[in-house]
Amino acid sequence: MCFFQIALFFISKTPGELIYREAPINIIIVVGLFLSFLFLSIARLVKTDVYFLMLKSFIKIKGLRLHIRDVYPVKKGDSIFLVFNYIVSSITILLIFFDTLSNQNGIYYLILIPFILFFLPIGFMYLVSILSGENFFLLELVVMKVVGAQFLGLFYFVFTLFFVLISFPEEFLLKLILISFFIENTYRLFKSFVIVYTQGVSFYYIILYFCTLEILPYVIGYYFISGYFV
Repeated sequence: MCFFQIALFFISKTPGELIYREAPINIIIVVGLFLSFLFLSIARLVKTDVYFLMLKSFIKIKGLRLHIRDVYPVKKGDSIFLVFNYIVSSITILLIFFDTLSNQNGIYYLILIPFILFFLPIGFMYLVSILSGENFFLLELVVMKVVGAQFLGLFYFVFTLFFVLISFPEEFLLKLILISFFIENTYRLFKSFVIVYTQGVSFYYIILYFCTLEILPYVIGYYFISGYFV
């Protein structure tokens, strides 16, 4: 059963009558959902089993490098469209929680947040790989970051779609987002530790990785959000 068949199954279980929503849905959120659906559809057209391969890449620990090279290259079109979906779905969710923004500059800064949280860790990883010479395993961590973002993008799209159609509270949507975010980050960090530890990397680089490449981008994002929007 493909991803869209699962989504349609849950949609069919929604109540037959529409539930009254106190606040209307912002048209930008609808556009974001449409773009996400478009990117997901194109990704599946490019490779029919893209969701299965992405999930397998997310779960896999041993032999990940060979799997990414031979089975699921992250630089191919289907994978790139899933990254596009992650960025668009993340922006859409942020617009749901900050839909009262009237400052146009505030919206622009809001749109920048997913780009910062995605590309900043990847940029740090490439920088550390150049400085340390440990590019063999760091490039593998970059791949895990990309696949993890694709994994989150699918769930963000589904959660946002259900939020629009079923009209459940924003607090429940926030819980779903935080749970999926926690699961992805925890499992990816576990995989990262296993990979770098089994390859005999010194604890100095392991600590440098966790502090600089994983924690720092979210600290920057937190202070960026709290300083501008709170």
